[in-house]
Amino acid sequence: MTLCWWRRGLVGLVLVLAVPWVAAAEQGRFEDEGYWGRSETVLTLGVLSAAGIFSLFDEDVRREVQRRDRGTLDSLANGLDVLGHPATGLGLSAALWGAGIWRENPDLAETGQMAFEAVLVGQAATAALKYGVGRKRPDSREDAWSFKPFSFAGDHDSLPSGHTANAFALAGVLSRRGAEPWVPWAAYGMASLVGAARIQSDDHWLSDVVIGALVGELAARTVVRFHERNPDFFFGVGPVGIEGVGFRLAWSW
Repeated sequence: MTLCWWRRGLVGLVLVLAVPWVAAAEQGRFEDEGYWGRSETVLTLGVLSAAGIFSLFDEDVRREVQRRDRGTLDSLANGLDVLGHPATGLGLSAALWGAGIWRENPDLAETGQMAFEAVLVGQAATAALKYGVGRKRPDSREDAWSFKPFSFAGDHDSLPSGHTANAFALAGVLSRRGAEPWVPWAAYGMASLVGAARIQSDDHWLSDVVIGALVGELAARTVVRFHERNPDFFFGVGPVGIEGVGFRLAWSW
């Protein structure tokens, strides 16, 4: 059974509305709330509810996507997969930090540091959930309801999407640190495309991508709030010894 017109329209409408809704969420500083506020609770409950509804159509969405001509779209999805890879996210974050140091721009350097930490936090949370949930990836012969919790066997690491979490972690930091009004639209728009690419490449179910976006967004919010409450905190990589041979993880409080 393929998706009927109203189901396709529903998925498209949600994806269109998601970008401005998430981008508009909590712009500005966070003086009045702790690391987890009412907005995070509402966001989490809302996204989890949406993911639960979408999971009912995971197999329908996959069939609809996979039955279409895949040549050009597959090429685009492969490029977006690279953009969403954690190594790419960490590299871009390090580049922002380095550019800030080189240009003597502390705000840019701090943005890069926040982005780096948000990607790490998001990937740590994603890895824990993947292991705990153990959902089978869609590119297998099993259906969307195949789970093997706490197992590294096979491809039971579908939920949530790590690439999507990485993309939304970056988007969340950049949207809160960028001064221009177009930054959230561009950042979340690109993150949404990364999530769509994971479905197109048949690596994830739709609900995997939705949960991955939530994980990345929460990681970004937590990191940004932490830094605004602890401005002297630093976590990064530094040289070892006078000659700078080797590296160490360093932090200051």
